[in-house]
Amino acid sequence: MKKRKSTEENDNNIETDNSTLYHQFRSALATNDFKAGEKYLTADLTTDSKKLKAIAEIKPSVELSEDQLIDWQNNMIRNVMSMDDLTADVLDILTSVWLEKSASPTDMVTLSVDNFLSLRGIQPKKNGDGRRGGFEEEQRKIISNQMNILDNTWIKVHEMEVTEVDERQKKRRVKWRGESKAVYISYRFGKVNNDNNMEAYVWNARPGDVFANFLFGHGRQTALLSQKALEYDPYRQKVEKRLARYFAWQWRNRQSSVSYFKPFTIKTLLEAIKENVYYRMPSRTKERIEKALDTLQNDNVIRGWQYENFDDSKLKKGWVDDWLTSKVLIEPPEAIILQYEKIKKFPVKSFSQPIEINELSDLKRLRKEKKLTILQLSEEIGISASTISRVERGDIPSEDNKLKIIEWIKSITT
Repeated sequence: MKKRKSTEENDNNIETDNSTLYHQFRSALATNDFKAGEKYLTADLTTDSKKLKAIAEIKPSVELSEDQLIDWQNNMIRNVMSMDDLTADVLDILTSVWLEKSASPTDMVTLSVDNFLSLRGIQPKKNGDGRRGGFEEEQRKIISNQMNILDNTWIKVHEMEVTEVDERQKKRRVKWRGESKAVYISYRFGKVNNDNNMEAYVWNARPGDVFANFLFGHGRQTALLSQKALEYDPYRQKVEKRLARYFAWQWRNRQSSVSYFKPFTIKTLLEAIKENVYYRMPSRTKERIEKALDTLQNDNVIRGWQYENFDDSKLKKGWVDDWLTSKVLIEPPEAIILQYEKIKKFPVKSFSQPIEINELSDLKRLRKEKKLTILQLSEEIGISASTISRVERGDIPSEDNKLKIIEWIKSITT
């Protein structure tokens, strides 16, 4: 059982795209999942369910001669070798700034290298008298390379479900297909390097049409991503960074059904962050995941976590298979839940017949007074965290769970 934080979470989040296409593309960038295709480096963005069928290709924006194409490919291969979680961070930052400042899908926003570095929590280098000077040239080059990768990446959607509104103002899900660059850049400013290529440090940019066109109006879906996800080191803390992104995506998806407390299996988490078990010493993998979850908890990216059906004090031969199928409960920060409560997408359904129970309405207030997280309270009462979450939102529990809640309320108020 992990100790939970009782302090208020730091509501330090950015807003970013939460579409499945965006999530798949960002994951492909983070894990450098591009492979040699017929002509260009290609990443498959298709989901297992086939509800999204798409690819991403790294290719030039204009027609090039054979010699020019070879030079371009050699240059891009050097850039693509550096594609990693930092590339995904740059995409998130660009999208977040654009969402904050744009008023239409075609609006461009101005960003500088310093904007990217500051949002990643990197401090400018101090000068001789101890004052903050500028960022290091190498730091700027790295960001410039990441923007260059995005500028040369195209996304082709063969099939994707989107929301449309008909003449009667009724929403419906339809199939859509299209293609665009991942990022549009209309202007760049920088300097020419020794290879006669520009290293840009300022851009007028926006997300490509396959993203931007669906971030306004009906069907728009954005998510809150912890600032910490950007600040984590892309090499030493890539596990924390990827888990933070994955949880942010999942919590927004679960908002409509208020199922934040549906547990994850360890296998699902490992697949989500593209990590494998080190079978020669699986305890290392287990310790790394647990360390990452502890870090996310300490940084208020999550409020708490615990195994649901795994006792690590009783490990035996072959335990790794049990661990992979074990379930872990992840509690989102309260600030995330409160923000998503404002989105009235579907009415919350009761899971039993409504009954007039005044005591149940006091549950959330009493829990907060006791400085308990939902996971802690679920252990005290002996019912699931998801049930408590739904009761706090006004649902009526089963008769058995109702009696347990009332009994707990009486125990602390009498």
